[in-house]
Amino acid sequence: MTPCNGDLNSCEVLARNSSFSLSDFSSCTESSSIFLKTGTLLYGRLKKPAYKQALLVCGGIALAVGILLLTVGKIGPVFFMLSYIPFAVMSTYIRLYTAEMLLNAQKENIGAASAMMNFGFTMLGSLGMFIGSLRWTSYVSGIAYTIFMFTVCALAIFTAAGRLRGFQPVSSGSAQQ
Repeated sequence: MTPCNGDLNSCEVLARNSSFSLSDFSSCTESSSIFLKTGTLLYGRLKKPAYKQALLVCGGIALAVGILLLTVGKIGPVFFMLSYIPFAVMSTYIRLYTAEMLLNAQKENIGAASAMMNFGFTMLGSLGMFIGSLRWTSYVSGIAYTIFMFTVCALAIFTAAGRLRGFQPVSSGSAQQ
């Protein structure tokens, strides 16, 4: 669900193509980095929710962020970041959650599976940055529409994958299907 894999790159696009100044860009970059780390900390500290619950919560956050970006995210850099921060946190949380699930599904060649996952994350991030930087009415709108598109695709893929026998939810004792 990370269409703007390089959250810093989405900030750079905003700085070059809107009313963002270089100091706004710097603040956006720093904020994005801090909140990306927050998702990682939450993943380590919180008990892992059930698979379907995680999909619904993360999908809901992504859709809410898209709506916030379209409505108030265009007002200025501060409103953009306040609208975008929940997505930055959620994207790193769900990335770790799904990575653990995918690695649990692989019995052999874990290194190859990990490399393939990283390749997939990089390709999806690149595609997201391309789509987000197309000629939308504004670049904030482009990021919002990209989030919408990738959220719908991710929910469909993970719903279908959840029905596969080899693709099991994270087993930490607290996660149940």
